[in-house]
Amino acid sequence: MTFTVSITGVSSPIEVYGGLPACDDYVLTMIGDGADAYRALTANGDDRKRLLVGATRFIDRPSWQGVATLAGGTTLQWPRSGVVNPDGSPVDSASVPAAILQAVFELVALAATDPDVLSAFDSGNNVKKLDADGTSIEFFRPTSALDGTATVLPQVVNQLIGKWLATALATADTGARGESFGTDGCSQFDDCDTLKRWSPF
Repeated sequence: MTFTVSITGVSSPIEVYGGLPACDDYVLTMIGDGADAYRALTANGDDRKRLLVGATRFIDRPSWQGVATLAGGTTLQWPRSGVVNPDGSPVDSASVPAAILQAVFELVALAATDPDVLSAFDSGNNVKKLDADGTSIEFFRPTSALDGTATVLPQVVNQLIGKWLATALATADTGARGESFGTDGCSQFDDCDTLKRWSPF
């Protein structure tokens, strides 16, 4: 089953994941700035539809496992065949997984307060520690999707569907958690320069 939205000034309906009523039901039950911003938009208005279109396009951008089936005449990347879960079980190739819909709707809420989230290259950063009052910040080596240390997806979206990215099988989803690197035995997250290491020499 396909879902579309019609936006004023756009000549053809645009296909989206889940449809606007399902998106409303999901986001309007949330709390937080994103949900508040979404609530403030006119119900069934063009801005809510634009957010859903943007989130749908975002989800269709990454390289996913498997191949789009184009089932039911969809033009979207999901459903897909050849997608496997981390435990090796196959994902149903005849329908869009619920987690994909949840991820799209989570993106809608994020974009309601920060539309730039839909155009961000990746979710990498280099913040190690930030004091609660914002007066002090520490950094570590930047993370990035380019070097495999960050996901291309926002964290909440990655938690839902990152396991199905084309790179997830090869990297075991390392973008979703921190890891230490190097041969000196010191994690990239530690203050290595302040530690005294024992040496027999």
